[in-house]
Order: sequence, then structure tokens, then C-alpha cells
Amino acid sequence: MRIDRDRIRIYALAIAAGLVAEIGLALALDANGAGPMGLLFFVEAVILGLVFGAKPGMAGAVVPLLVLYPIALAVSDVGDPVSAGTALLFLVIVQAFLAGMAGALKERYWTRSVPPPGA
Repeated sequence: MRIDRDRIRIYALAIAAGLVAEIGLALALDANGAGPMGLLFFVEAVILGLVFGAKPGMAGAVVPLLVLYPIALAVSDVGDPVSAGTALLFLVIVQAFLAGMAGALKERYWTRSVPPPGA
């Protein structure tokens, strides 16, 4: 089995970028309240999909949420962890869809096409 280092590098960069963005968004939401800034989580997923592609963008949008959820349960007073987990599940599904769709559109329409030989 051969390890594709470029693919691992792209996934690692997408997850690291998603982690930095979601920590920054979580800190900004904690400081300013949960008004319309919560929509930036969806914008972040679309940007990750456009930059890294469908699958790495989905990983970059979803994996940091799954890492930060147990930390949020331990550090803050969430209240009911089941309802917070349900909200997290909704957020994961929507972010995975947005990142995957943006990445699929990028890969389908915004890639450079090579003309056929002899054209």
C-alpha cells in the first residue's frame, strides 16, 4: 500500500485551516454573543470547499467540530449535552453539505481544461 503524501498534506492543511477558523469563530461568538455571526460557520465551510476541494473541505469543516465538542463540554456549562450534541449533528451535516457542494462545483467548473491534442 502506497501512501499518497500530497493527499495527506492537503487533508492536513484543510483540517488545520478549519481548526484555526472555527476556534477564531468560537472565540468571537463567545465575546460578542451568538447573533448573526453564527452564519460565518457556513461561510467558512463554503470557503474550505472552494479552496481545498470537496473531500478535504468536508474534512476541514467537520473534524474540528468533532474535536472541539468534548472540549466545550468540559470547559463551559453547556447545560443539556444531548441537545448540544443534536445541534452539533445538525451543524456537521450542513457544513459537510456546503463544503462538499462548493468543492464539487469548483472541481467541475473552475478547473483548467486542457485542450485535446491537435486542437
